[in-house]
Amino acid sequence: MNATTTSRVLRAAAALALSAPFASAQSLLGLENGSLAATGPLVQQIGSDCRRIDDCIARVLGPSIAAPFGGIALDARDGSRWITDGAVLAHLDADCNLINRCAIPATPGGGWTGLAFDPRNGALLFTTANNAIGRVRAACPVTAIELLCPLPASTPGATLTGIELDRFDGSLWVCDDTGFVRNVFVTATPGICRVGFRFQATCPGGSLPTPVDGLTLDRCAGEIYLSHGRYGIARFDLAGNALGCCSLPAPSGTPSFVGLAWVPAPPRRLGSGCSGPGCAPCTPFLAADGQSVTPNPSFALLIGDAQPGTRFFLWFNIAGGPIAIPGLCGPLQVAVLPPPLSVGPFPVAPIPGGTAPCDGGARIPLAIPLDPSLCGGDVFAQALGVCLNSAGLGLYLTNGLWLTVQ
Repeated sequence: MNATTTSRVLRAAAALALSAPFASAQSLLGLENGSLAATGPLVQQIGSDCRRIDDCIARVLGPSIAAPFGGIALDARDGSRWITDGAVLAHLDADCNLINRCAIPATPGGGWTGLAFDPRNGALLFTTANNAIGRVRAACPVTAIELLCPLPASTPGATLTGIELDRFDGSLWVCDDTGFVRNVFVTATPGICRVGFRFQATCPGGSLPTPVDGLTLDRCAGEIYLSHGRYGIARFDLAGNALGCCSLPAPSGTPSFVGLAWVPAPPRRLGSGCSGPGCAPCTPFLAADGQSVTPNPSFALLIGDAQPGTRFFLWFNIAGGPIAIPGLCGPLQVAVLPPPLSVGPFPVAPIPGGTAPCDGGARIPLAIPLDPSLCGGDVFAQALGVCLNSAGLGLYLTNGLWLTVQ
């Protein structure tokens, strides 16, 4: 799909979003310090209201993580995450399976205390125990560590513990264990960073349990999250105003999060696929390859379990169904008013090694540019396929997808 078509779809969705509140099921990943499981720290997925959603054990690290070390970063393009205990770096897929693991060489600024991912260049950003900010290529083994700049301690003895990239302006947000938050700009002069806005984090009522040990950013919503004290989460706007504080229930031990990462809301699946007369009895599906975040140049839509040799059109709109249309095997999950945008046709190719009548698929690139105006835009998508055979014309539908640009 060309850039012009992509832009038309996304900008139409963004225009509608300007008149509606931005709300979706975003969540957080927290790397726990290891006090809840003997086999290793937990990677927990939680809601902004401290509701536990899911967890897995990070057995690739040691049994526990000592303060102020540790961090977690999400590659929102594919859902994979990077975790560290300060001495070891591990790359996990979206299901917490190990991709790679390696030791972190001695870093001039000390052990790593915070972690962030930069989707613009595939780099990891980190903070150190000696209050420096660094950068390294996101890969194992860890090589060519670059220290970007030191930062003065906010108070004597304070240590940087969290970092996140502002993907809209390229600046960095960092926190220290006292709850002091700074917006930092890396300058063109080696070793020099400029500090912009700063604030001392406090929960409503004027207190914030310390230490503060992690920071992440939901840039489209304009919200900063801090992990603090015994399993606590605090939320602020970009002006430092407290929006809420909560704590997870902790049955035992002294659990805390040593790092936080923001997780975009996944696409929502609408209905299911179907095939009409004249097509093989397949149940084709439409799925997202990657996360619908701005920017994500590698985002794509996938067709699977479809009849090889057929062709399909992708339909997009800023509103959804379901809408019953005579002659179709199922409902449209894309609204017909305003008129949908149709692109295609695209061919369905056999999957490698596939021989069954429904072993076909396709991948359609839908790169999402860096554009803050796209935030909150809803896009509904569905594929309509055509089967040509000696008996005539057959039609099939995939499920619908509801995507929110984040």
